Amino acid sequence: MSENVVSRAQIRSQEAFRRLLFTVWGAFIVSTLALFAVAYLVIAQGAALDPAFAAKEQATFAVAAFVLALGSNILLRHFLYLPLARGVLESVSAEGQRRIMLSCIVAWAMTEGMAILGLVLALFAGDFQVFLPFGGGGLLLLLLRKPPRSAFK
Repeated sequence: MSENVVSRAQIRSQEAFRRLLFTVWGAFIVSTLALFAVAYLVIAQGAALDPAFAAKEQATFAVAAFVLALGSNILLRHFLYLPLARGVLESVSAEGQRRIMLSCIVAWAMTEGMAILGLVLALFAGDFQVFLPFGGGGLLLLLLRKPPRSAFK
């Protein structure tokens, strides 16, 4: 009898954890989409902080975005996907849930950072087109990095 109670409690805990993780992931997606609107609306008003700076530093911003994407990929691989695949990490325990949540949030924030870099560069350039590769790349990676099914066994 007590095994069923524990099992039901674990199922409820797992479901609550899954909902929380998907809610946070969704918030990152909405936030990144909002950056598209901010970039478009601000630049449509004729804002251009320093086009010469933007032209000069565009490669630096691109490298920084690449580093964020690569870093988030490495983080997810080593701290989430591999431990889940090896059975070392499971979301049944509170510690496992904490590690999964922490890994996902840090990786998603790094991914959203790509779009933020693009927003800053686009504001300097005064050109919405400058934002698109950064914002689009960040959004695409966020969509591809939904919470892994293997975290909810």
